[in-house]
Amino acid sequence: MPVKSLLLASASVLLALASARAEVAAPDFTRPSSAAAPAMSPGASPPSAPNWSMPAQIPAAMSVPAGANPFAMPPAVAAPAPVSAPAAAPFALAPEPAAATSADAPEADPTKPDESALRYYASQRDMARVGAEIRRLKGLYADWQPPSDLFATGPKVDEQPVWDLFAKRDFAGAQALVARLRSETQGWQPSEDLSGKLADAMARQRIDVAAANGAWSQIIGAAQASPSLLTCAQVDILWNLGEAFARTGDLARSFDVYAYVLKTCEDGGARLATVQKASQVLPVQGRDALLALGRTGPMGGEFDAVRFDLLRGAMGRVASGETGTLPAATELAAFADYVGRSRSAPDAALFGWYFFGQKQWKDAAGWFRAAGQITDDPKALEGLILSLRNGGDVPAASSMAFEARARSPEITKIYVEMEAERLTADGATPPSDAEQRRYGDVVEQARSSLGAQAIGWSLIAQGKPDAARTWFRRSVEWQETSEGVIGLAVAASRLKDKAGLQEIKSRYGDKYPEVADLEDAPVAVAKATRRAAGVTGGQRRGGGGQDKILRQAQKQFDSGDYKSALASLDQHERTFGRNRGAELLKGWTNLKMRRYQEARAIFKAEDKRGSTKDTRFGIGATFNSQFNAWSSN
Repeated sequence: MPVKSLLLASASVLLALASARAEVAAPDFTRPSSAAAPAMSPGASPPSAPNWSMPAQIPAAMSVPAGANPFAMPPAVAAPAPVSAPAAAPFALAPEPAAATSADAPEADPTKPDESALRYYASQRDMARVGAEIRRLKGLYADWQPPSDLFATGPKVDEQPVWDLFAKRDFAGAQALVARLRSETQGWQPSEDLSGKLADAMARQRIDVAAANGAWSQIIGAAQASPSLLTCAQVDILWNLGEAFARTGDLARSFDVYAYVLKTCEDGGARLATVQKASQVLPVQGRDALLALGRTGPMGGEFDAVRFDLLRGAMGRVASGETGTLPAATELAAFADYVGRSRSAPDAALFGWYFFGQKQWKDAAGWFRAAGQITDDPKALEGLILSLRNGGDVPAASSMAFEARARSPEITKIYVEMEAERLTADGATPPSDAEQRRYGDVVEQARSSLGAQAIGWSLIAQGKPDAARTWFRRSVEWQETSEGVIGLAVAASRLKDKAGLQEIKSRYGDKYPEVADLEDAPVAVAKATRRAAGVTGGQRRGGGGQDKILRQAQKQFDSGDYKSALASLDQHERTFGRNRGAELLKGWTNLKMRRYQEARAIFKAEDKRGSTKDTRFGIGATFNSQFNAWSSN
């Protein structure tokens, strides 16, 4: 079946759980998504900045409305603010600016009117406030008259050098230059724009440095002194402030900062990042309360992606085999519904790997198909191919892998491995010339040592040792392995090339001892099996139940009753657990029964645990027996 057709096929999979079953079908992304509830309109005007100056008291347990601060003290137990000193609101919007004054200006005379505010309003050309201030001062001082130079133009100074330093982020240098210009030009003050931006930049720099160093109290102090920074335009400052409150134990005010962003700011990315950052520092009840402030749109909840983060982690641990504890069926069902609405390819693939880790191949394949409908990521296709392969549909998996081999090197590798298993399987049907050419082209392009070996062994089985030697040579050239070297030796043995076989033994014998034993099969196998069973000179080393069962298995093996020998070895494993000697004897028993794949797998597994002459000889003997290469002279 073509890959495209398979990827576009609808997927309907039941989620099987150990404790319960819930219908969680892999969505069909070729169909339009069903509409969800209409988007919730944001408020007509943004809410006011909360009062973050009040300390928080965290009750032991309380029930709060959705989206409310779960860490705030309930009104019934909240401490009243003192009447004489009401709590300040240090993070409210910037206060009305005061009149600019020179650092070296003389102290104001308390017996004379304070004209600083009047001159400030005049410098701003705020005529309404100028008139109001004049009337106020005349009411206080009957003989007072507005100064004649009220609207006089002050000294002129070129601010561009200061702005140039500001643009280079040399804020300290800019501040020093302002101070020098003030001293050089009596009465000059920088423009309100320059003063404000320079002050904010200095404060932001202090906050950034404090955040990098984890100086949480410094962040709070700097933000308190520069409330004009606490805006959606500089949301990262709000994030730093929220974390600073949380790190210093003030969870209530931390929550208020994050909630303020969600209630005030419109940028979707910033809102999502706010919930993600808050989730890292607030307890779960704080995260859940913030999630409740999310908006609902056609694709579901605004923060659904965050809502399922914990579940994603749990599914990932199941997929990797880190844990066998499965998430609740209701959670998985809700997540599956979200995946269907959001068309999230990574999440669909996660479901696939989740089932793959539990060896539920059919369910895994359904979810990988669903992921493939909405993404070009070859990982989803790799998962589908592996699921089909492990589920027993090897022809479909192989065909799909061949058609999609250009999508990724991993898919090519999977195809080569599947065909290698098919070509070297016990009793495998020889491939047609066209099949062999097709496979050979892929193997050459990928320079696959494993694929070259598979073709070589297939050709040996077909009685074509000369062609087989060519492929074994390629295998060793691309990647030298014991199997490739053994293949060269077997081909030379079949061709009765004594000189070639001796050259292989001389070149590789020390590195691959199993090559040296090609001609000594009867004696070598007998010695190896008796060593495996722990028998020396007809006597068993040690005693006990283990020895009795192994002696019985050895006798059955020696008498040719291999089926009974396997039964005894299985009984030994059930009773005493895995034993290296018993495993090796099991490998030789499978070899005698011509179960080459089983024998090879056992010897390779034991060789991986600890390589010895016996394990290496077992690997070589399996190939030699399978392809009748024992007698070469």
